[in-house]
Amino acid sequence: MTIRRTVFGVALATASLLAISSCGGEDKPPQTAGTPSATSSTPTPTPTPVDPTVVAKAKVLADYKNFIAVRSKGITSNDPTFAYDQVMTGVALAATKSVASGSQMIGTKYSGSVRFIKGQVVSLNLKAKPATATVHACVFDSLSSRTKSGKVNTASTEVSRQDQMVLIGNRWKASFTKSLSKDAPGCQ
Repeated sequence: MTIRRTVFGVALATASLLAISSCGGEDKPPQTAGTPSATSSTPTPTPTPVDPTVVAKAKVLADYKNFIAVRSKGITSNDPTFAYDQVMTGVALAATKSVASGSQMIGTKYSGSVRFIKGQVVSLNLKAKPATATVHACVFDSLSSRTKSGKVNTASTEVSRQDQMVLIGNRWKASFTKSLSKDAPGCQ
């Protein structure tokens, strides 16, 4: 009888182990380090590389729009110490500060605004130190000036611009600015 109990115990233990191992989930073959699972059989799409020139041009235009807005705010602030250096450097900064100082000296005050309409980056050199770009843009200039004697000059017109930008830190700043006639590239 002891043999019978031993055989019965072994059979019971084996059946118990089989029952326990079959409980608890799906029937999956055992995984090894080199075997892919069924869920990873779909290949992951490779991301499309982004052209750095396209990204850079978008950043130039975003910073250019900010340049137009900040410059307009500075002009109408009638403050020669306005922080134009946020958006300008070099010749553009020096010329704008000079005009602002001169206007204050002769008592001319500005009001109105300059608004960006459209623009495009027509040249970009990311290898230059610092990187450079040229923007042709169209802006709506509705600035008015009032002299010390009370004479008012009002202009409301589209103006083409050709501005040179340089990358300083992580911001494109105007380094040279030029207003052109409406018929020039920018407003066409």
